[in-house]
Amino acid sequence: MYHRSFAFVVLAVGISLAGYAAFQADAYISQVRAEQIVVQEVETEPVTIFARDLPRGYLITPDDLTTIEYVVGEIVVAVVDSPVGQYTTRAVSAGQPVVATAVSEEDVPLQGTFIRVRRGTEVTRACIAFCDEVES
Repeated sequence: MYHRSFAFVVLAVGISLAGYAAFQADAYISQVRAEQIVVQEVETEPVTIFARDLPRGYLITPDDLTTIEYVVGEIVVAVVDSPVGQYTTRAVSAGQPVVATAVSEEDVPLQGTFIRVRRGTEVTRACIAFCDEVES
């Protein structure tokens, strides 16, 4: 009986020591990994973006723009630095960079949009036209 109790105590102490050793090894490995992490500074540049959603053909004002820092090389298209006084060539969303294809120095004429109207089995093509001047 004495031998069984002694063997149980030795087993319990052995398991406890193994658990403590595993805990210490994990702490050491975590410390080594933390020392290996190197903070890399990223070079950024200011980029002009739209501050709010704008429709197609909108005359851009300074209030419509803002700047944020982008990582150098993250944007691969031509960015326009000062689009104030230019017009949007398409609808744009807030937060989009001001790229050359989104603005034009000339007013963009509004064009009609074609839609299909389905009535039963008959399909009719209709045009929605935008007017900015009305002659009477």
